[in-house]
Amino acid sequence: MTAGDPTDEPETVEDGKEEEAESLPPGVAVGGTPPPPPPPPSVPPSEIPVPPPIELPPLEGDVPPPASVPVPRAFRAPTTLPAPEVQDIEPERGPVFFETRVTLRGNHLYRTTIVRVGGQIATTVGAREPNELRVLVAPLEEPTAAEVTVQNPGRDPVTLDHRFQYERLAAPVLESVAPTQGGLRGGTELTLVGKNFHPKARVEIGGTEVEPVTFIDETTLDVMTPPGEHGKTVDVAVINPDGRRATASRAFQYDERY
Repeated sequence: MTAGDPTDEPETVEDGKEEEAESLPPGVAVGGTPPPPPPPPSVPPSEIPVPPPIELPPLEGDVPPPASVPVPRAFRAPTTLPAPEVQDIEPERGPVFFETRVTLRGNHLYRTTIVRVGGQIATTVGAREPNELRVLVAPLEEPTAAEVTVQNPGRDPVTLDHRFQYERLAAPVLESVAPTQGGLRGGTELTLVGKNFHPKARVEIGGTEVEPVTFIDETTLDVMTPPGEHGKTVDVAVINPDGRRATASRAFQYDERY
């Protein structure tokens, strides 16, 4: 080539570009601009792999259900119950007008065992199956020796040799009335102290029955006085449900100063 030939310079430039291209990393064009990435291969949806489900640990407080629930080893009454056998009843007596807790001991005694005292079904309140049964005997109004029967489901009732004796209530005793004076309009609160008061006891003041009667315990009752006349002194009486009474004579006086 001669000097001034227009082809000399482009050839020099092309040679330099070839050397530059050889020094660049693969995929990078001369001039620094990378070529566009190739498109991803086309995969049918049916061939896309599905990852397995992720099993998360239980949250705090969650308890996984057990494979089987263990059954506690407790006494179970047999499906077919034999006839009950009673060897002892304690106590064998109780007051009329009161419920009495009674314990039966023997064999084949269950919570499903039916106990009747004087023809009334007793309420089961506890058991140590099959040897002990605790019941609440219903009250009666009259003293009597009541027949006791026990019966298991599907069996005939068994009448016991033992009988339950309902006893007469002890007579009430009225020892004091306080206060001893009050206003003519009534409404004075009286406290009666004594013995053998029944929860359903009635109270009379000056021959007039008063209500309500607040039963505190077997020794204490609270009542309110009815209206009365100035200077009049009256009796106070406590009457138990069996009709027996205790009277405090001239125990309360009406006074207009109150």
